[in-house]
Amino acid sequence: MTAELRALELPHARFRVILTRSLDVDGVDTGDGTPVRCGPAGIDEVDFRLAPNRDSVPMPLDEGPSGGELGRLALALSAVVSEDDAPVLVLDEVDTGIGGETAARVGDVLARIGRGRQVIAITHRPEIAARAATHLTITKADRPGGPQATAAVVTGDERVSEIARLMSGRTTAAALIRAAELLEEGASGDRGTPGVRTM
Repeated sequence: MTAELRALELPHARFRVILTRSLDVDGVDTGDGTPVRCGPAGIDEVDFRLAPNRDSVPMPLDEGPSGGELGRLALALSAVVSEDDAPVLVLDEVDTGIGGETAARVGDVLARIGRGRQVIAITHRPEIAARAATHLTITKADRPGGPQATAAVVTGDERVSEIARLMSGRTTAAALIRAAELLEEGASGDRGTPGVRTM
């Protein structure tokens, strides 16, 4: 987890798993004469804690970390789970609260995970989208009876235009040039994951 968090631009983060048990006179005796509560998940109560910065104390996830830090923690957890445990990984808004180089690092980790598992990521960050093996756009239209969503694969020049649109909202000449560069970086694994071409 520490290595994954560092790869996701949290170089000083510390992740802790706290296991506790609650006394319960009507509970289960684990052999030491002290009865503890036992629920559907067993006798251990599990608490994840994160200290995102060098001088911070590991805090419960609902008290300390920001949305962006929580998103990266979830991705790091996904990266350390084996393919057998989770052959498909679906992430919505994995880009919350991040940008620039951090988004590129998130894209690299997603691409690395994608070498062994199917990864479906919904993103608005061009740095992440440019690292995908397959790029879909989702459009929504109002129809009689309710809205209808459509997914379409984008490739070639259309994909360059879509990456440019994610960057600036328009397909200007400068945005198109940078979009092509991002796609080239993603295909070559320029950011620490050489040869990664799948997401």
